[in-house]
Amino acid sequence: MTGEATGGLLRRRHILLIHEDAFIGRYLAEVIMRSGGTVTHLPGVTAGAAPFDILRLACALVLSDTAPASDAVAAAAAERDLPFVIVRSAQRACAVAPTEHVLTAPFAGFQVVELLHHMLKRQEPAIGTEADRPRHGG
Repeated sequence: MTGEATGGLLRRRHILLIHEDAFIGRYLAEVIMRSGGTVTHLPGVTAGAAPFDILRLACALVLSDTAPASDAVAAAAAERDLPFVIVRSAQRACAVAPTEHVLTAPFAGFQVVELLHHMLKRQEPAIGTEADRPRHGG
């Protein structure tokens, strides 16, 4: 940890983390957990595999753009209207302006947490229902 103070920003939120780099994956998982979230960390997936089922159980997704099948996973998350953050290595950075859900290295774990929190807050229903609670951590 680098001293980020993220408190309970992700309290009771289940985050699917797909990152092929074990060190970065552990670092991000630790920051998310210290922010109150629970994490399922996978190093990568094959197209059509179980993570597409796991997406329906997650509140949000953190995805490395170099993880196997990352394009398919991102498309599935977008199709399900699941908030997601793509973390991109500095080597893959491009001149195209990044969208709000892309962080390019170097980035800190607290930036991922704050972006997830912001995206999840925007999706929260004004008046929660029983059906909303599992997805939104209620």
